[in-house]
Amino acid sequence: MEITDINQKEDWDRILENFSSVCFLQSWNWGEFQESLGGRVRRVVVVDKNRSAAAQYYIKKSRLFTYLYLPRGPIGDLSLFAKLLDNLKGVARKEGVDFILIEPSEKGLNGKLTHNFLQQSSMQPKNTSLISLTSSIELLQSNLRKTTHQMIKKALENNVVIKTYTDLSRWNEFMDLFNETTQRQKFNPHSLGYMKKQLQIFSQDGQAKLYLAELNGQAVAGAIIVSYHKTSIYLHAASTSEKRKIGAAHLLVWKAILESKEKGDELFDLWGVEPNADPNHPWTGISIFKFGFGGETVSYPGGFVLPIKPTRYKIYRLTSFLKALPVFKTAQRILLSAIAKR
Repeated sequence: MEITDINQKEDWDRILENFSSVCFLQSWNWGEFQESLGGRVRRVVVVDKNRSAAAQYYIKKSRLFTYLYLPRGPIGDLSLFAKLLDNLKGVARKEGVDFILIEPSEKGLNGKLTHNFLQQSSMQPKNTSLISLTSSIELLQSNLRKTTHQMIKKALENNVVIKTYTDLSRWNEFMDLFNETTQRQKFNPHSLGYMKKQLQIFSQDGQAKLYLAELNGQAVAGAIIVSYHKTSIYLHAASTSEKRKIGAAHLLVWKAILESKEKGDELFDLWGVEPNADPNHPWTGISIFKFGFGGETVSYPGGFVLPIKPTRYKIYRLTSFLKALPVFKTAQRILLSAIAKR
């Protein structure tokens, strides 16, 4: 059995081609993005005869805590997980991290994570809606909810035009839409700088586009869509409340679905839904919108934590609980809005 650190993009891409399901969070460019934020990224592969598994993980450091994070992984033969975990533990102790956080993409790993691991909520969406693009366009269209179909038709009647960009020429317009959306829906998003850097890094390899729905030359809805491993992801989205009833956002998603299918993708991931229609959940409204495109709800196992420094991890959990309180979220949203307007 051999464990190898992978330091070349071509080598990593070639290894991932051998696996059937790979999330963009395991892509080389996601690692590049994390390094641009100050993370220390490692990519390892385990090979044992005809079996192999791989994992891209990184050390994240906040003001108070340091942890090792493995999102949507490992990938490949899960029987090799124990060897991968030994690697993670060794790196964690060497780097002085407080805990290891693993968010697997496959439920088959759950049994291997119960011993010494604690389960917690995940940083990535626990539930998503996936649309299979292997169906005919006619079937995709027939799976649309009636109201979704009507809104697409309405947008076309209003001469809404969908345009795509791989540069930052229209970034400020998307930024204005996004600021308006966060205020309207009252959620605390990633910073605009964070999303801008994502677009820049992924678009270099043709893996990301900025979509804008325009009415009379004015942007009324937008989205950043990342494509990786035959899957397109509806990652960040925004719209103006003034023109919401003309169906621009519906047309934008539908056009993105059709373009993804045309270029050979097999899945369109709407990236994050609330499947239980909880009226108090901040994602319920956007989830109703996403379900209108006829996807299948898929749930991931969640987050699993291995404390390296148990006391430090308990402090981390306490601070996370306090940050989740409504009063803190409101204050954070006001602060982010004020920063964005400067």
